[in-house]
Amino acid sequence: RSGDFVAPLIAYAPKDVAREFLAATSYRKLHLGYDASVMAGWLNADAAPSRDGVMRLNPALAFPLPSAAFSCIYSNHHLQNSSLEDGLHILRECRRILKIGGVMRIATLDRRRIATLAGDDLDAEAEAARAWFIDEYLPDRPAVDGPTVVSAIVHSFGHRFLFDRQSLEALARKAGFIALEWTELGASEHPALQRIDGAGIDGAARFNKYLTMVLELTKI
Repeated sequence: RSGDFVAPLIAYAPKDVAREFLAATSYRKLHLGYDASVMAGWLNADAAPSRDGVMRLNPALAFPLPSAAFSCIYSNHHLQNSSLEDGLHILRECRRILKIGGVMRIATLDRRRIATLAGDDLDAEAEAARAWFIDEYLPDRPAVDGPTVVSAIVHSFGHRFLFDRQSLEALARKAGFIALEWTELGASEHPALQRIDGAGIDGAARFNKYLTMVLELTKI
């Protein structure tokens, strides 16, 4: 299906991409996400990059990056495209490569929020999110109802495991993180992590705001 994500079977990381980045700065930031949202000043990594300058990183294998080397990691709707087992591995690897005091920011879909879109009595925010998704992704399907929208979100875009707050916290703690803090889109106490989740008032931004939860993990 269009938009589906397929992780590669082998890990490959262009050594020059990582090597040049690591040599260029001591305040290192890793961006895990889809390469359509490449971030300047970050080492951008994706499981299946389609452009130069993005590091290929298989979520099931050890990251070819040194321990305690990064100050910030941003997981941009990345964790939801991995299995639960790979998600645990990703968080453990991220904790390994973070410096003491380093922060990992996770933005990912909230499965409980997604489930609300199946209902009939929606508030204005949920109604707007559902209407935008139907117009954007299901415009030609007749009589689209809430459960159809939920099914489309869950099973499209390469999603493999969707979290709620409790399950994401549990996974982070199992990976060894102790200091956890929930925050809002765009908000962070850490300057490098502020206003990086996307902004705006269009339908996509409202959809993202309604369905996304953000957790920051500090390595202590």
